[in-house]
Amino acid sequence: MIFATVREALLKQKERQRQQDAVRLLEQAMTLLHGRGGQTAVAPPPPAPNNNPKSDKIYHAANITINDSRHQVTVGQQPLELTPIEYKLLCKFVRQPNTAFSFMELAYESHGMAVDEGEARALLRTHVYRLSRKLAVNGESPLQNVRGLGYILNVEA
Repeated sequence: MIFATVREALLKQKERQRQQDAVRLLEQAMTLLHGRGGQTAVAPPPPAPNNNPKSDKIYHAANITINDSRHQVTVGQQPLELTPIEYKLLCKFVRQPNTAFSFMELAYESHGMAVDEGEARALLRTHVYRLSRKLAVNGESPLQNVRGLGYILNVEA
């Protein structure tokens, strides 16, 4: 009886937290879409140029290079345009290549929300698909699905 009551209370707490996360995400989205005071949202200014190359945080995996200080990504020598979510996902993969990540881990990394596996899949499906297409060279993407788990950036030749 006590275990059932505790379990029920924990489930209710988890549901409340999930709802609070969803409300927070919706509020952030509305702020971005409508801006403050009903004005149209304006993209933030680009990061200030950093002329000191020693202070740049640069990550490499296969033919992918991320300059995190400048938020620049290249595949080979070609610059890559990414959405903020795609950028966060790619940073996670490039910092830990050849590591499989679950959808829940990726959703937390990219959206800052703890969601269940089904919600995480739905949340990330389009982002991962587009990122994979953008990374593809000659039709082959290093971003690969690990069936039943999530995704991996495979940089082994």
